[in-house]
Amino acid sequence: MSKVVSISPEKAPEKSGDDMLVTLRVADLREIVRAEVTGALATQRPPVAKIAYTIKEAAEMISVPPTWLAAKARAGEITSTRLGHYVTVTEADLKDFVAKMRKAT
Repeated sequence: MSKVVSISPEKAPEKSGDDMLVTLRVADLREIVRAEVTGALATQRPPVAKIAYTIKEAAEMISVPPTWLAAKARAGEITSTRLGHYVTVTEADLKDFVAKMRKAT
């Protein structure tokens, strides 16, 4: 059961171009939302594949503090690349490092 309430002209909101009261069925609203979401997803670009990670990102990947991983990179225990003042590590280097640490324990 739906109840329709009429609004007297004195109480009606002032209408500017986009202000309208609209009644929609739930199915119609779902269709509109799906179309909007589909359109938004279609315009998104795929994420860029990373080839190197910062020390902070790499440390998060192997669940260690960034300072610990940075010390290992400075000591040469993990292969890293210096790009200016940025130190980066590839995923392959991280995997090699973890494998080497596993063998050491």
